Amino acid sequence: MTTTESLTEKNRAIVAELYDCIAAGTPEKIATLMAEDVVILEPDYLPYGKTYRGLGEFSELFGAIGQFLDLSEIRVHYLIADGDRVAAALGIRDAESGEWCDMLEQSTLRDGKIVEMKLFYHDAQTMIGKPKVV
Repeated sequence: MTTTESLTEKNRAIVAELYDCIAAGTPEKIATLMAEDVVILEPDYLPYGKTYRGLGEFSELFGAIGQFLDLSEIRVHYLIADGDRVAAALGIRDAESGEWCDMLEQSTLRDGKIVEMKLFYHDAQTMIGKPKVV
């Protein structure tokens, strides 16, 4: 196994653990997987959409998302990993309608920690038009 393959597999495992922790509702464990200065980019059209910086703002985001999406219902369809980047194809239920939302989330890792996450929705119709919470 080459160094790149080892890094790829390690980072893939970290992101897989992240989604396991989200489904289990263990935000304290999630925080151990992220860098102190993590940056999370949520699309502005979402009710909680903005750029979150640091673990403190991540906690704010985690609370806001829970108002709209059923985090216990998150499903990882598959992960694609290459070096310091891991993309996760996800499904998650809208908390109000029960409809499934499909999305892709790209994580960038450094030194075994997630330093950036960027979210891409396939169909965010269940989220559009809801009042901003941030």
